[in-house]
Amino acid sequence: MYQLVESYVKREYTDIPLTSIISILAALIYVISPIDFIPDFIPVIGYLDDAAVVTLVLGLGVGHDLEKYKSWQEKLRDNAIKELEEQVGEAILELLDDRALGALILSKDETVRVYAVEDIDEEPYRSTVYSVNLPVTILKKMYLEKEEDYIAFLNGVIENTDFEWSPVGRLDAIHEAFIHRYENYFDVEEGVLDE
Repeated sequence: MYQLVESYVKREYTDIPLTSIISILAALIYVISPIDFIPDFIPVIGYLDDAAVVTLVLGLGVGHDLEKYKSWQEKLRDNAIKELEEQVGEAILELLDDRALGALILSKDETVRVYAVEDIDEEPYRSTVYSVNLPVTILKKMYLEKEEDYIAFLNGVIENTDFEWSPVGRLDAIHEAFIHRYENYFDVEEGVLDE
């Protein structure tokens, strides 16, 4: 409720009737206010009146408005993630220059190892591996915090970027713990990125 009111005040989200905003504000003021029908310092029972007010407001149709707002927030988040995937993909494309992508490997230190395939004439393919920082701070603001979230993000980068792939073909991003799956494909040397 608080986030909806904040978005409404900032004019980010205005697809809600004024009566719903007023109802939400009244409920929030009652819940926050130290003056209650049943004082909050009484264990458990002290919060029954607060819960009743919130339930009443939700029953007045505000619940539907909150669901619409939640859907709007999720769509906004999904669009932001896709845009970030595209930006990271563009940065990796620039790093690859004219080379093919072999694989994206997530390291324990939250960096991404980018396999840039130099020579596609014989297996294992000669590749230079570059370490690139994952935008962890931004991802955490989008509630992507676990390693599996980061792998899903990297697979989104793969999905949303037109990479030229090595002869191995398109490989999903993996965690370095599973690197043995890809070791036979690449003969690697460490690359150095210029700042």
